[in-house]
Amino acid sequence: LVREFASEIFGCDDGKPELNTTQNPDEAVALGAAIQGGILSGDFSDLLLLDVTPLSLGIETFGGLM
Repeated sequence: LVREFASEIFGCDDGKPELNTTQNPDEAVALGAAIQGGILSGDFSDLLLLDVTPLSLGIETFGGLM
């Protein structure tokens, strides 16, 4: 369903461009976390990692706190 929606948004129904589905989502998240960790630790000073979600994300704890 998500791939179909993304295909419609980017015009992939016409055959061009095609969606790249070869990247494992878990690996993409792990790579982003590793890059962010390197930036925060000072090991990577020439990289810039941008947040691309317009949504506020949070984690709810056991007590209901966010």
